[in-house]
Amino acid sequence: MLTGLLDFADSFGANTRGINDRIEEIDELRLASFEKYRAYEFADATEIIESAVSDFAALQKDAMNLKDKALLWTYLTERVAVTGTSLVCWFVVWTLMVRRRLYREVVTTRLALR
Repeated sequence: MLTGLLDFADSFGANTRGINDRIEEIDELRLASFEKYRAYEFADATEIIESAVSDFAALQKDAMNLKDKALLWTYLTERVAVTGTSLVCWFVVWTLMVRRRLYREVVTTRLALR
């Protein structure tokens, strides 16, 4: 999931090099933990893998922040477009429904037969 998020952020121009380097460091910690486990050094293996898990949690937060920074202009443009559309619609409704200057009251709706 993290690599998919990084690919998505990269498509918007974010610099994902630092995150990828940290992923490689965490992968090295995982491999070191496996080596300790195979050598029957369970306490050291547990300590290393817990460190890797906490580093990975911090890495996920940093990746989400990187994605948010990359999409800042997209979010801002979307917000401005929605706000502008809302203001135009509000003005049209206010002009037509509240002011009613453009419309006159209808006297009759049918032809008057004499």
